[in-house]
This record gives sequence, C-alpha cells and structure tokens, in this order.
Amino acid sequence: MGYTIRIVKIDRTMTKIRADILTRFTTEREEPLREQLTLRVSASMKKKIKGRENWQEFVRETLDKALAELEKEEEKNLKSA
Repeated sequence: MGYTIRIVKIDRTMTKIRADILTRFTTEREEPLREQLTLRVSASMKKKIKGRENWQEFVRETLDKALAELEKEEEKNLKSA
C-alpha cells in the first residue's frame, strides 16, 4: 500500500496536509467499477442496507436485477404493441 502526501495551501498563514492512501487493484469483472452513483435514502433504508455483509455488492446485484427486469418488461411491451 502506498501513501502520497498532498500539501494544500488554504491561505497565506495556513497549510493543510492530507495523506491519501493509494489503492491499486485488479478485477475479474467483465466491466470495471469506475463510476460512482449517489442517491438519497431514508435513515431506516440506509441502516438495513449497511447492516448487510458486503453491502456494496448487494446493492450492485439488486440494481442489476431490477434493471434486467425493466429491460424484459420493455421488450415485452414493444412486442405486444
């Protein structure tokens, strides 16, 4: 694991120093996870999601399933129209 130090000048008298952890990893996924998505949820929903083991993967899989169902539904509607 590597570290890099960033010195950020805030004003003439104050300097802020941040240490950022650089993480480099490889993936076996078909498509790398490079994008981020932010959304608002209720406090209870957040608690339920974050209470799950490996919650990030749970959310990814759930969204993927929901999107696949929507695509099937849209195809079905196009065929019946």
